[in-house]
Amino acid sequence: MTDITELMLSGAGSARVATDEMLADVASLAAISAGLGTVRTQLAIADATLGNASRAMTQVGWARAAMDDAWVALTTAKDISDYLGGQLVIAIDNYSEAENNAKWMAAAVDPAFAYILGRSLTTIAGLMGPAADVAAGALPWILQRIFGGQDEAIGARDVEVPGWINAGLVDPATVSALRGMVMNGEFFAAGIGPVPSLAALDLERHGLSDETLSSGLLMLYAAQAGMLAETDVTVSKSATYQRSGPTASTLDRIAAIPDPALRADGAQIRIDEIHDGPAVRYEVFIAGTADFNPISKTQPWDLTSNVFGVHGQPPASYRAVELAMAQAGITDNSAVSFVGYSQGGLIASMLATSGDYDTRGLTTIGGPSGQVVIPPDVPALLIEHYEDPIPALGGTQANTDALIVRRHAFNDARPPDMSLPLPGHQLQYYLETAALIDEAESSLLTGTVDQLNAFSGGDQVVSTWYTAARVR
Repeated sequence: MTDITELMLSGAGSARVATDEMLADVASLAAISAGLGTVRTQLAIADATLGNASRAMTQVGWARAAMDDAWVALTTAKDISDYLGGQLVIAIDNYSEAENNAKWMAAAVDPAFAYILGRSLTTIAGLMGPAADVAAGALPWILQRIFGGQDEAIGARDVEVPGWINAGLVDPATVSALRGMVMNGEFFAAGIGPVPSLAALDLERHGLSDETLSSGLLMLYAAQAGMLAETDVTVSKSATYQRSGPTASTLDRIAAIPDPALRADGAQIRIDEIHDGPAVRYEVFIAGTADFNPISKTQPWDLTSNVFGVHGQPPASYRAVELAMAQAGITDNSAVSFVGYSQGGLIASMLATSGDYDTRGLTTIGGPSGQVVIPPDVPALLIEHYEDPIPALGGTQANTDALIVRRHAFNDARPPDMSLPLPGHQLQYYLETAALIDEAESSLLTGTVDQLNAFSGGDQVVSTWYTAARVR
């Protein structure tokens, strides 16, 4: 049965993939071996000293015999500890090799699968004949009729996902396949190349390639229906709260991310001004998607910002955070750490890599930001669930210096709540993962977490929430 308490670690400048427990055990065995070696050396010194005493002294003889026995026992224990540690390292290396081989096989299979899928859609369209063109032309009109009059935000709790789709998207194999599809958009396009409407597109002119192709084609098609249209954005301060004590854990940081649906002011951004003596630094918390309507309304944290962000363009939500940071007094010289969930994770990654800020930390939760490469000098903790399809929309994880933590959120004994859309992406399960991270023991994980915790610590914290809106 899958162990849902197991944290899988990768990145952080290492090619190895291992669980937190395995890495902690390696370190513990190394420490035990070192300690045994030290005691054994001390015994050798004591034994040599006693050797200079008279052998006629019975007590000295007994002491030397006891030391000899202790020497043998310590040597045996050290050998066993070294052996176990070595075997564990071999197991980690073998697991890492298996993971790399699986990635290599996926890299070989996914392009073919993407091409076949694209070709299959072309074949189906061909069999449908003129009806396919009618359906393609009518879809934008249909979507306008469905979503155009929807003024209220379609939040994550309002999205109804058919059961069979929901069940499929909670399968780690489906998530892996989706990630591969995103990274092989050009092969999918090659498969559907004979379709006139796509064959006529100059993909390079639209800046479409590789992992941006899927989002780019969606943007081009949606534009015909007046969907996914970007706008200007405004930001206003909505609440301020002063407290003593830091946001002192991964769980605290994730819990601090605002949920617009649960706040009366609908705030999507929280900025903590951390006072540590005379020094001031900032931590920025960024919400996830709040409106899944494909037609832009007033909410910047919407489907439009998702697609534009995955495409690598600064969406309204990104620009809103920039405005809020400016209002908070954050400049390019201000020390700042970013924390974001879902779309907020993507925006946090984009801000951390923009070069516009003195970034000192980054924490993302379920963000589609795999292709946003974090600078190696930034302590970064990227958290994903194997059952979460949203990070897969950002493509494969290109970060090798950031610490990537993955976990299976469900098993047979703890199945997902299928009444929730995309259960693997739900924040409540990520909070469980955060608690496990805070209990971790390996230095690889605790080292990064301690750095992020240290930044959050201060004498006094002033938290301010900001509410953003699109300008039509």
